[in-house]
Amino acid sequence: RRAGGVWICAGRQLLKCEAGGEVQPFGTWSASSGHIEPRTLIEDRHGAIWIGTVASGLFRCTGTSQELVPTSYREIICLMEDR
Repeated sequence: RRAGGVWICAGRQLLKCEAGGEVQPFGTWSASSGHIEPRTLIEDRHGAIWIGTVASGLFRCTGTSQELVPTSYREIICLMEDR
């Protein structure tokens, strides 16, 4: 995390773990999202978390909302942010 600690993505849950070890929920996907197997994630400069999955596409999580982002492929193997 840019603010210290780490992001944890476990199935339908995104958690933030503070540097001191405190774990807090940051987002959860609804059952309508189907099976989600996270593969990669990145925190953008605005604090949103982008999660690439094995076969469910790309998700963006802001802490108050989660959305499936349209992509040409459902398998996301890496993410990066450009300026």
